[in-house]
Formats: sequence, structure tokens, C-alpha cells
Amino acid sequence: MELMQTLILPCVYAFAACIGFSFVFNIHGKGTLICACGGGLGWLCYLLSAPLVQSDIVQSFLAAMAISAWSEGMARVRKCPVTSYLVVALFPLVPGGGIYYSMRHAMNGDVDAFMNELMHTLGLAGALAVGVLVVASLVRIVTARRRPGRGRGRIAMPRYDYILFDADHTLFDFDRAEREALHRVLRRRGYPLEAAEARYLALNRDLWARFDRGEIRREVLIVERFARLAREFGRTDDPEELNLEYLTCLGEGAYLLPGAEALCRTLAESCTLAIVTNGVALAQRGRFRRSPLRDIIPWLFISEEIGASKPDPAFFRAVFGAMGLEDLRRVLMVGDNLLADVKGGLDAGVDAVWYNPRRLPPQGEIVPTYDLGSFQELEALILG
Repeated sequence: MELMQTLILPCVYAFAACIGFSFVFNIHGKGTLICACGGGLGWLCYLLSAPLVQSDIVQSFLAAMAISAWSEGMARVRKCPVTSYLVVALFPLVPGGGIYYSMRHAMNGDVDAFMNELMHTLGLAGALAVGVLVVASLVRIVTARRRPGRGRGRIAMPRYDYILFDADHTLFDFDRAEREALHRVLRRRGYPLEAAEARYLALNRDLWARFDRGEIRREVLIVERFARLAREFGRTDDPEELNLEYLTCLGEGAYLLPGAEALCRTLAESCTLAIVTNGVALAQRGRFRRSPLRDIIPWLFISEEIGASKPDPAFFRAVFGAMGLEDLRRVLMVGDNLLADVKGGLDAGVDAVWYNPRRLPPQGEIVPTYDLGSFQELEALILG
């Protein structure tokens, strides 16, 4: 019974807590179990080391190393970012109680107790950080030496540490998702399929071009395209209802371009990935949630939620701030849209890839840092 209360139950509680935090961080499926096991493992290491070291700071250091080693290993097995597993698994060890008691002593005016509690809390937090850093550094050294370089004895390292991907026509097969969603809506509403589809695509393309130039707001665009379509076909359908029906169907089309998943899994071993999109949040979150990328890419930024759109530098500043990016030389923007993606990235101070599989000639005065036509070229650029 004593073993149950002092060792097993605390590990079970840590396991359960990590399950809850995994949902907060949009981690699903096997990723949730990996995070929970990491949290339980860390707490087990913390408890078992107590009789040996008799210092909760050293216990935290050893537990953090165990969690970091577990997360690094699972990230490589599943070819996913280590950050997602690591952050969630560390939560049970975060000294939240120390922070609370420090503030309580401060509010009560007990300066000595406040300083003692504060320094102890900082020591625990520092032990966690150092434990993670030690393991991460060792893993990076080992993997770098194993990775083949271009020359004898050369250590190959990624050219960029953070990759910002556009969503549609870069990773996601938007054309297929759009076609299927549009067909479902038009059939339900009794529109002539071929004629209505051709007209919608023309209207939608024109309105999105105006949106990229800053001439129209998104909330106007998504309704206006269906309002014009209904008028041209002499229908009285509510354009807002049409739009909602279409976006709901579109959110179910989580189709990726060939090779996109494999590329992201390979890059995630060395880089932190994010999706940055001007798409409508209802559709984009639905597609991302249903795609295998949800377990690979930890960040999804949607302009509708941020309050600024690509190519506005304010959008990219919000992304950089959320991700904690300071050295923009290590950031790469990848997208198919010269204005929104390439110009937006360049104006924000990062290198930009024009993903150009159709090998179109350059347009206007926008000159991308790289003009690439395949995922193979992109992987070679980033990983060297």
C-alpha cells in the first residue's frame, strides 16, 4: 500500500495530467500516449532518485534528462518535432507551487521567506532547463556526426532551423478539396455543375487576388463570391448559408500534395515547422486536424485569427513573436504565392522560397531568394 501511494499513484497522476495538456497543445493519437508516458517516466525518475541525491533540485535535473531523452527518441521514431512531446511531458515537474508560495510570502510582506522560496523555485526551473539542454546538445552532436556531409569529415547541419510553410498549393492539395466541396454544394442546391463551377472559380480567383492586394476584406470576399454566383444564375440562395456549407465541406478535404508528408517528416528531425496561411479558419483548422501533419507540425497560424494577413509584416511579426524567433537568418518562408508568401517573407526580413512546380517565369519585380520546383530541391536546400 505504501508503494502504491508513494510511487505508483504519483506517476499515474503525472501520466493523466499530460493527457490533458496534450489536448491543449493539439497533440492527438499516439502523440498523446507518448507525452503521457514521458510525464510518468519523469516523475518516476524524480521519485526513485530521492534517496540517492536527497536534493529536489538534482532530482528535477535527472528527471528532465530522462524526459528529454525519451522525447528525443520518440521524435526520431515518429519523425515529429521533439518540442511537442518535451513541453507537455515536463509540465508535472514545473514548480508551480513554488511560484505560488513565493507570491504569497511577498503579499504577506515576509521578505526572507519570499527570497528563500523564490531562489529555490528558480533553482528547480534552472535544473529542468539544464537537464533538457544537456540531452539536446548530446543528441545534436551525435546525429550531426552521423549525418553524411558533402566532404570527408564534414558535419552537415540544416541551413535553416525554422521553416514557415504556406498551406494551399504548397503542402495541401487545395484544388482537389475545393472541387469536391464545391461539387457537393452545387449538387445539393441544383446548380448546373460545369457552368457554375467554372464561373465560381473565376469569381473566387479574382476576389482572392484583390484580397492579396489589400483591396477587399476576407469576410466580404467569402460571402461575395457566392452572392455573385447566385445572381448570375438567377438564384435567391442566401450567400452566407452557401459559404458556410462550402467551408464545412472544404474542411473535410485534408488532401496533401504527393511527397508533402514525407518532406515534413524528414525536415522535422532537424527543423521546427509551422504553417502560415491566409485561408479561412473554419476550413483550415478542419483540414489540418484531419491530416497527418497535425502530429508533425506544432504551429498553425491563420491570418483570420491573428488579425493581419500575408504579406503584411504585422502577420509575420506575430508569428515570430509566438515562436520566439530572434535570429531571422535561420528562418525560411516557403510558398507558391509570389505576393503573399515571397514578398511577405522578404519584407519581414527572412529568406523566401517560391515553390514553383510549374516552372513559371518570374513575374513583376518580386525576386525570391530561391525559385524551386520540387520537394526534393527544397529538402536539399534546407538540409544541405
